Order: sequence, then structure tokens, then C-alpha cells
Amino acid sequence: MAENKEKKNRRRSGLGLLPKLLLGIFVPILIVFFILWALVFYSWDLGGNRLTSIKDMGAGSLMELSMVSMKEAKSSLNKLGEKIIKKKPSMWLHR
Repeated sequence: MAENKEKKNRRRSGLGLLPKLLLGIFVPILIVFFILWALVFYSWDLGGNRLTSIKDMGAGSLMELSMVSMKEAKSSLNKLGEKIIKKKPSMWLHR
């Protein structure tokens, strides 16, 4: 009988399953999600080093892409307009 009580006391002295799960699985997962969230949404300026967020990198790339696209579209329309203007006098003469 005395041995059974000692075994029960030893079992109760450790952490239960729920605190072990919280400390071993859920807390590290929350920490990883926080780190990923910070990488995606926040830009950090640490002294001379700047860590740009993924969102800002994407926005910058999209801005550059849209500027290049606008320049290409303008030049293409200008060339098309010049071709049409050059062809118009010849079109009037043939009528």
C-alpha cells in the first residue's frame, strides 16, 4: 500500500499533458506565425541594415512593373499613331 501511494505522488509531481502540449507544440507554432507575420508585414531598420518586408518588396516590384508597362504602352501607341498619320495622306489620295 505504501508503494502505491509513493507511485501516485511521483506521477502527480510532474507536468501534466496539457502544459507539455502548450509549451512544446502550440507556443513554438505561435512564435513561428508571429515571425512570419513580421516578415510579411513589417520593415525593420536596424542601424545601417534595412530589412524590407515581403509586402513592400512586392509593392515595389509591382510599381516598377506598372511604370515599365506604361512606358511600353505609350511608346507602342505613339508608333501606331505615327504609322496612321503617315498612311492617312495616301489614303486620301486614293479616294
